[in-house]
Amino acid sequence: TDSTIYLLNNDHAVNKSDYRNIYVYAIDSSTGLSKKIFEKKTLSSEQSDPEIFCTDNHIFIYEYSDDYEKNCIIRLNRDGSNPVLVIDENGRRQST
Repeated sequence: TDSTIYLLNNDHAVNKSDYRNIYVYAIDSSTGLSKKIFEKKTLSSEQSDPEIFCTDNHIFIYEYSDDYEKNCIIRLNRDGSNPVLVIDENGRRQST
């Protein structure tokens, strides 16, 4: 069985206009070892806290605007490779 836990973390922005990073970490629950597998820069003034969802094959990162009017979905492989924009910030589905 897969003993990997995925954690989403983002930098704390002091000013709303500051850029911050979103990080995805893979943690081996049997050893406690962690590894950063994905990093993305975002503008904090345009989004609330992101969310992460995992399937057997992929990780999905959901980013929302502060008012939840706009969202963005990124899909990546569980090892952090092959990030693909699935839905852009205007809600438009991207061809994959």
